Amino acid sequence: MLARIFSGTTIGLDGVIIEIEVDIANKGFPTFNLVGLPNKAIDESKDRVRTAISNVGFEMPDSRLTVNLAPADIPKEGSSFDLPIALGVLTAAGMIEKKSVENSFFIGELSLEGTIRGVTGVLPLTLLARERKIKTIYVPFQNSLEASAVEGITVIPVYNLQELIFHLNGQKILEPSIPLSLDHFKSLSPIEVDFEGIRGQETAKRALEIAAAGFHNIQRSWTQYYLRLSLK
Repeated sequence: MLARIFSGTTIGLDGVIIEIEVDIANKGFPTFNLVGLPNKAIDESKDRVRTAISNVGFEMPDSRLTVNLAPADIPKEGSSFDLPIALGVLTAAGMIEKKSVENSFFIGELSLEGTIRGVTGVLPLTLLARERKIKTIYVPFQNSLEASAVEGITVIPVYNLQELIFHLNGQKILEPSIPLSLDHFKSLSPIEVDFEGIRGQETAKRALEIAAAGFHNIQRSWTQYYLRLSLK
């Protein structure tokens, strides 16, 4: 059986839709194959997904599993694909109804006990999901505040894998986050801004760091120039 789950990754400041395709074959030895240019962190998700599913009271299919992260020509990195991969496996195995994951977007890292941990890049991915007309995005509870700043999409914070499975099967409904306006964030105490949430763009970040270290003013046009250089 084949299942499809929507997730995403960030390239610089932009989000890119990634489809997690999961196929469970009726024949062959029990294996877990993960393809689509995953990095080491994603490849290790096989063990996190297998253990988390078991520890929340469900069983991994004793069959040949193939997970494809499409499009296959884009390198993927990070642990945010743990949750959509686990949901894809459960959906393909018939433990989650296919209709419940349609028109939804999922991101999150799994702990071995099934807790969903926070990830980076949630804001651009939420904007991407809204742009693609996706109705609902499921995010780790730690990331619900930033996701709720995006209007026009339902944000559902999730604590652990088990409650999300129950929600998708209609057994225990999770409450969506309350949308937050820009005024809410303006009222918060100011914090320092850094490059922690920006992946890649090393040339642009180094140029800005050198300018800041030398107390130089850097104009917007120069910032755009260095960003363009880093994308080549």
